[in-house]
Amino acid sequence: MRKFLFENVTNGGAIPGFHQLQEKYLGNVYLKEKEALRKRLAKKPIAVIFDETPDVEGRCVLNILIAPLEKDESGRILAYLADTVFLEQCNHSTVSVSVVKCLQEYDIANEDVIVFDTDNAAYMKKAYTAALQSLFPNSLHVTCMAHIMNLIGDAFRRPFDQLNAFMLSFSQMFYHAGSRKRRYLQFMSGKHPTRQKATMAPNPCATRWNSWFKAVQYHSEHFKLYKEFIEMEIKVSGSSAPQSVERLHEMLQNEDMAQCLQVQLSIMADKCKHILQLLDIFQSRKPITTKVFDYFEDLQMNFTANKELQYESCAEHFEGLDVHHATKTHILNLVHLAYSNAEEKLTREC
Repeated sequence: MRKFLFENVTNGGAIPGFHQLQEKYLGNVYLKEKEALRKRLAKKPIAVIFDETPDVEGRCVLNILIAPLEKDESGRILAYLADTVFLEQCNHSTVSVSVVKCLQEYDIANEDVIVFDTDNAAYMKKAYTAALQSLFPNSLHVTCMAHIMNLIGDAFRRPFDQLNAFMLSFSQMFYHAGSRKRRYLQFMSGKHPTRQKATMAPNPCATRWNSWFKAVQYHSEHFKLYKEFIEMEIKVSGSSAPQSVERLHEMLQNEDMAQCLQVQLSIMADKCKHILQLLDIFQSRKPITTKVFDYFEDLQMNFTANKELQYESCAEHFEGLDVHHATKTHILNLVHLAYSNAEEKLTREC
């Protein structure tokens, strides 16, 4: 590029390199923008949003955003990234010190801080109660409703060890396996020729809070096709079949286990709709603060009603399957435990 500019552009050789832009100009631009933001925030009521996340190197990264609590020209309240702090240790002490230091750098008066908004992690709540609450007397601590719902969802799905093992193996089967993904999509397209396009199963991921429930709904819809596909993969892979494919083959060849998985997927795909709906609501951009109490009250009643689930209430999920009585009892006990765990977590967090 530099050779091209030098040969074809007048004074092309005088264009500085990227390192010169970084070393000479970027710092000045940053300070100028920081000063402009300081003036924009001066003497205004503000909300402080902060959250921690790991980076690709496994370090703790704390992002601190500040939002003036007044609408801009477009009628929106905007949050600005004020600082990104790399923490050697992430706890309530390091978090509160970083937040206070950031606010001091922007000359924000303590009485102007109205809201602290964090997730529902214990160390975040302690950062407020142990330090920030006393320093900022006008402040209110608001926790993320979506994070609370994610914690409830974690408690809800925890008892299903067999189901979680199946879903994990299914995801692992496609790691670094482009040819297997192509075969799977071709297989699913052949089974559903009228559909627009075959898709991969959602990958349950800790950072996408509704992904486990989406995956359950996907697997419940396609489960009857998996045995045939896995048998094809065993033939294609031969002795080099990965452990994930072998585990799935073993599960699906065991008729009792396969039926147990099918029923669990069917029940969970149906029963998780309420949790999935609230997760979507709480992660949307629509203000729902005035409805939060009603949402959680409805959720509490839903958990209470389903905690003592009887076979008659979910008989449709067993239709067409010759499931042993002991297996039915085991599945209903898992559902009972899931709702009990979720109800306990809801009571504790709210």
